[in-house]
Amino acid sequence: MAMEGCRRGLRKRCPSREKPPEDAASWHNKGLNLYKLGRDDEALHCFEKAVELDPGHADAWLHRGACLTELRRTDESLHCFERALDLSPYNARAWSLKGACLYDLDRFEAALPCFDWALELDQSNADARVIKGACLINLDRVEEGLQCCEKALELDAGHALGWYIKAAAEERLGHIQEAALSFRQFISLAPGEYAVQIESAHEALQDLEGK
Repeated sequence: MAMEGCRRGLRKRCPSREKPPEDAASWHNKGLNLYKLGRDDEALHCFEKAVELDPGHADAWLHRGACLTELRRTDESLHCFERALDLSPYNARAWSLKGACLYDLDRFEAALPCFDWALELDQSNADARVIKGACLINLDRVEEGLQCCEKALELDAGHALGWYIKAAAEERLGHIQEAALSFRQFISLAPGEYAVQIESAHEALQDLEGK
């Protein structure tokens, strides 16, 4: 299941700069502004200029990877997150985004250590717990996946994707009533960009109500 909506949901509107950038930091800041506005192609150009001027700019590599993820250029984004971690190995967000990238590539086993590092560095990272849970479910470690989602929802009860993955785990385990409640909670919270998952949740509810 795609993680794009989760990442896109973190964005906030902010004005873009008018002055042409002259150095790596300025290119990076302009890219951040454009990225927060959802202008991924333009933001990517800025982050590429930033790492061209300063190959040691860890945040520019990280945000270049985030842009590439939004543009579904997942293999390229993985390289960026690895480069960011080479430069800043204790960056919890970089570990989490690398893990999400590996998840998108169906490399579930490889993703798990990334989430472990992310959570060691930042125990409050609900996103990392949710996607780690999804990895575990895909590896048939469903009880562990459910526990990850439950912990994530203790941290953030409004985490829509957490409810969806929790429901999927409960359905797999035969917890019919709990799964139905979780799917309904997901539907009540999910933004429109989760249209595919919302449709899937409605279909799952119909199946569960028939049992």
